[in-house]
Amino acid sequence: MKEIDAQCLLRNKEHEPNFGVNYAIILAGGQGKRLGLVDRPKPMAEVNGKPIIDYQLSVMQNFGIKNVVFAVGFKHEVLSTHIGKGERYGISARMSIEDVPLGRGGAIKKAMKELPDSCKHFLVTNGDNIWRFDLELLLRKHIERNAIATIVVVQPRNPFGVVEFDDTGRVRGFDEKPKMKEWINAGIYVLSKEIGYFLPDVGDIETETFPNILDTQLVYVHKMSENDYWRPIDTRKDLQEANEYGS
Repeated sequence: MKEIDAQCLLRNKEHEPNFGVNYAIILAGGQGKRLGLVDRPKPMAEVNGKPIIDYQLSVMQNFGIKNVVFAVGFKHEVLSTHIGKGERYGISARMSIEDVPLGRGGAIKKAMKELPDSCKHFLVTNGDNIWRFDLELLLRKHIERNAIATIVVVQPRNPFGVVEFDDTGRVRGFDEKPKMKEWINAGIYVLSKEIGYFLPDVGDIETETFPNILDTQLVYVHKMSENDYWRPIDTRKDLQEANEYGS
């Protein structure tokens, strides 16, 4: 496996990111059936008058990611028209168009063909989430660990109220929508170029790639903190709440 050059951590005078990563792939081919979308892909659903994809691009721009490949499928021309060449986002945009759905693993593998040979590691995100956190810290840790994959994880709140009771069945208390004890996959990754050897042509990275590379001992997690923001947009209720409570 190739060595990752830690010297790319240095920041230059133009305040470029100190992690040396300025490439990203956004998985933007979802149809969004549960959102009721029929005329646009899921990342083009609007929150407070702005497509979900715009929130992600804003964060990426702030952290110096200048080259973004969009893995698109359903109604790809809508997203392509919206993004254009990426000038208004301060990025260079390229489209990786799937004629048939390839799954997240296959989509990443195909989109990687749009990355230059010089790209050693890159960000990957699901295009239907809104998030804000320190990308610089994430990418720097990935490189320092010489990881092949870093998975961002988050502890969301339980959508249900929890009833606490003892062994006799007597209720002892209530906890309305507590934070989950488990950490879940946030749909955000940093991947190194070598991941391409393990990606399926058609299939999912979570089920067909990650479990098969654990033996490398080069798969890590990055925990979102209390101050970070993550909101999935999967249903009409999610979209309504995102519009009500802001993003």
